[in-house]
Amino acid sequence: MLIIVLVLTDGLPAQDADHLSGAEIQAALQLSPKKHHAELIDMQTVFAHTGSGQGKQLPKIEVFMPDAWIAFQREYAKKQYLKYEPTNEDTLRAMTIVASGMAIGTSSGPACDSVARIALISDKAGSVVVESLKNESQDSTWQNAFGAKATCVSVKAKFMLSEISRVQAAADKGQFTIAVFYAGGSSKMYKVKSYYLKDLGL
Repeated sequence: MLIIVLVLTDGLPAQDADHLSGAEIQAALQLSPKKHHAELIDMQTVFAHTGSGQGKQLPKIEVFMPDAWIAFQREYAKKQYLKYEPTNEDTLRAMTIVASGMAIGTSSGPACDSVARIALISDKAGSVVVESLKNESQDSTWQNAFGAKATCVSVKAKFMLSEISRVQAAADKGQFTIAVFYAGGSSKMYKVKSYYLKDLGL
């Protein structure tokens, strides 16, 4: 007698080499949101613009390994009193980078730097340059007491871990650079130094 078993997979995270396994997803759902996560702030730009280390929005990047991204999403949903189920995209074996620019108040109103693109670079010569698998932009609007407004764009980008390994292999001591390019033409190079690599588990 032949028995055919149908397995319904709609809505379930994909199980393949590019995605976390079910066990890894469950472990990520129990992970501290501070683990395998790093925040790099461009304090040089902050002090150059304000002299005080303060601003409406600090220029920075937040870097999440796959399990840390799930933990972060879980905590965000919890604060909103929502149930969180990892999506297919959430379970990718990918590093997630969220980049935002400087936002400050000026005599003529709010001003900010909008992010246009994020890339990974092995060295100054650009021996290996990795583009994101996917990126999404998010707008934030700042307004002062006189009604003047400015809109900033932040970008969330995903890079497969296989590509992270490739850029690391070409970088000195594995310390690659996360390059953030702004809409106005400027850029910021964030060096992922050894202590950040340790925090990320790389």
